[in-house]
Amino acid sequence: MDRDKLRAAVEANIITADQAKRMEESFRSPGDGEGENESLRFLSNLNDIFLSVGLVLLFLGLIAAASILSFGAVTYKHLTVTICIPLAVIAWALSEYFCARRRMLLPSIVLASLFTLFVGVAAFALSAWIQIEGTTTNALNGFSQGQGTIEDTARALSSDTRSSLLITCGASFLAAFLFYLRFRLPFTMMLMAINVTSAAFLIAFGYETLLLCGVLCLLAAIAFDARDPQRTTRISDNGFWLHVAAAPQLVYGLRGLLDLQGTSGSMAMVSLLAGLAVLSILLNRRALILSGLISFGFAVWSLFQVFGDSALMKIAGPLLFLGGLIVLLGGGWRTARRILLLPFPSTGIWSRIFPPEPRLNV
Repeated sequence: MDRDKLRAAVEANIITADQAKRMEESFRSPGDGEGENESLRFLSNLNDIFLSVGLVLLFLGLIAAASILSFGAVTYKHLTVTICIPLAVIAWALSEYFCARRRMLLPSIVLASLFTLFVGVAAFALSAWIQIEGTTTNALNGFSQGQGTIEDTARALSSDTRSSLLITCGASFLAAFLFYLRFRLPFTMMLMAINVTSAAFLIAFGYETLLLCGVLCLLAAIAFDARDPQRTTRISDNGFWLHVAAAPQLVYGLRGLLDLQGTSGSMAMVSLLAGLAVLSILLNRRALILSGLISFGFAVWSLFQVFGDSALMKIAGPLLFLGGLIVLLGGGWRTARRILLLPFPSTGIWSRIFPPEPRLNV
């Protein structure tokens, strides 16, 4: 039974989520590993990769052609805008075919990224030149005439740059939001989260901001997952991409906020990531673990370099430990979930946040 067709039937209100789950279970063979896998919906087949590469090359060619044709024909002031806005329109038009009609996931992700990027760059170029013609030019003229200091000029440049970047984040967020409203592509959730975090970071620079954004992003992901604990509709895909966006923010926000350095810092980092792994298992979301895997690997490597007493322990030790842990966790995911879920009720709101594992067939 094709899982994508079942999901489409649920989203079209032809069948319920519970009916889809029972149908999938009835057509699954005993060796399929019921409930073992977490769907990764961004690649349907090899043609998606083939087409995505073509789209990237096409837009690189369009950028090069537009730059060459526009050189000398328009002023540099309008060059980026005259290139990016038409390219954004082309990306949207292609999305109408590949995303709305063909429902090709990876090409849709590429087009969503390009559309958001072109809108953001156009907004930055336009706002930056408006700022340059305004306060920045006045500050530079005043400094050249002896009416201001270098500190005043630098402050004006810094303020104008931050304003332009904030406008860029806002425009990119709106572009991703419009893309989601039209095409319902879950990947745009991550694009929106990235732009919100970037804007917040510009307003209040600091690891506290990064951590707060990560927590809010995680809560939004959990809210989506709670609406679809059986992972049968596009709503759970929204949660997946928000989990992907939340994990790095949580990891690096905590790391920077706690100033984790040296051996004690590595030990604390391993402990924090272990806690994140437990939460990932409870939520039944491997995305949280995968997003923090690089940081976990560096922390484990650092510990082995300190406590290892031979080349075998310092080089092979961390690789064996990480590989064995991942294999053990991947193979025993359901068992680990059953153990960790014992304190939590299998009904009510907790069952929607921490979906229970199906009973073992005896």
